[in-house]
Amino acid sequence: MGKGLKTLIFVLLGLGLVAGIAFGLLYFGIMPVPGSWRNIPVLGSLGQDKGMSPLEVKNNTLQRVVQSKNSEIKRLREDLKKAEAARQEAQNRQAQLEKELQELRQTGDTAAVEQKIFKQLAGYYSAIKPKNAAAVFEKLDDETVIGILQNMDAESAARVIAAMQPERAATITRKMLRVAEP
Repeated sequence: MGKGLKTLIFVLLGLGLVAGIAFGLLYFGIMPVPGSWRNIPVLGSLGQDKGMSPLEVKNNTLQRVVQSKNSEIKRLREDLKKAEAARQEAQNRQAQLEKELQELRQTGDTAAVEQKIFKQLAGYYSAIKPKNAAAVFEKLDDETVIGILQNMDAESAARVIAAMQPERAATITRKMLRVAEP
């Protein structure tokens, strides 16, 4: 063999050895894979965690999703508790105002105070969902419902009436028309 051929073989063996060492360093994660190499299919997978199977990766992902959903459920439960406390407070305040209204009706001096109470109640009922307000209105006497509705803005009152049972809404509407007549 000639001297040039031997040199070529040693150079190729040296390059092969260097490439093998570099590949091993990349494969075992000792040396990071350059970003531009990640687009090359064979080289892009180098340096990834070989300790996790695809099933373990999927389970790990699912665990993170479950944790996220559990956190969301916890937050929603807290929001529900707050909303329930606010609803209970509003119901207590409503009961108090209705009691005051009944007392005022009995004393005869009701016009101005009754109007004030209806305005307060209208503010409370405008702040809750129309469906919930309609459910409470189903249990109130017609005069109270009319007083509250007349003190609500037209849009809120319309939403509450739309959420009521049709027969009850019709009765209230007819009575409101009679009250409005001179």
